[in-house]
Amino acid sequence: MAWRVLTKEGQKRRKRSNIIVSIVLIALLLAGFLLFHPLTVTHNLNMLTEKGYYNPVSVGDYSLNLLKFGNENGSHKIVALAGFGVGDSSVSMRKMTAELENDNQIVFLDRAGYGASDDTKADMHVGTIVEDYRTALKNANVEAPYTLMAHSIAGVYASYWVSKYPDEIDSVILLDTTWLLDENAEENVTSAVVSEYAKYFASKIGLVDLLMPSSVDGTKEEKKIAKALTSMTMDSRALISEAKFEPENIKDTLAVLSPNDIPKLYIQCGKELPDEARKNLERYTDRLGNCQIALLDSGHLMYLEKPDESGKIIRDFLDENTTLNP
Repeated sequence: MAWRVLTKEGQKRRKRSNIIVSIVLIALLLAGFLLFHPLTVTHNLNMLTEKGYYNPVSVGDYSLNLLKFGNENGSHKIVALAGFGVGDSSVSMRKMTAELENDNQIVFLDRAGYGASDDTKADMHVGTIVEDYRTALKNANVEAPYTLMAHSIAGVYASYWVSKYPDEIDSVILLDTTWLLDENAEENVTSAVVSEYAKYFASKIGLVDLLMPSSVDGTKEEKKIAKALTSMTMDSRALISEAKFEPENIKDTLAVLSPNDIPKLYIQCGKELPDEARKNLERYTDRLGNCQIALLDSGHLMYLEKPDESGKIIRDFLDENTTLNP
């Protein structure tokens, strides 16, 4: 076998050639991902439309996805408001709301950037978010009064709504929501914003579509729908804005928060609540007024971990509320 020894110039040419080939391969791979993701979004929208999970309602410059389940003529119109980044609530919460759907209508209303709702460049201020919610419900002919059922950060929006427009609300259910305290309005959210930027760019090059599992332990179809909704949520500028404005939104909500007699339920996750934490929670619920506190031995995603138990707590609260307010 003959061996050929490369000259220094030949070694340089080979090195340049390898670099060029690597750059071309990376460019082709990136181009494939950039084409792959838009095609996946189109496929997802077609699939969601076919399965009845896409019902856009205009709120002006963009549309929110609004889905109705349960009894249209039931005792309550429960408007489910998702926690931060949860784009699949219309699937993942259904085991919990199954306890409620015979006697109530459940409306899953996704804010901008969530699930199949349109994304937006608008700043996600609490006032904008709540006005979007109200406009979508009005345009979808879902008439007040509403029962707001908010999870996590959506408790900020529900608290703002019930304080500013109490005549539209008959009750409020807060599922382990963000505590509205002055100290939380000063929280540093830099890491959360950076994380959302990372998810956004990972979505744009198709990594989320390829690698992300479904969060729902259900049928094959439910997993497929939930994955599509979650994938489309991560590809969202609105979530970056929402993370950025969280402290400001807490501050703005605290500014309008005032006690009223509308029945409210706060479900706190955890086996027990230390005295200091209980006092802090009560500082928040006292500012809401007429708010019960229930403990549930569960993690933050109670609707996935304890759907039957959380559904029963909500049902008992609504039954009591219906009895008191026929």
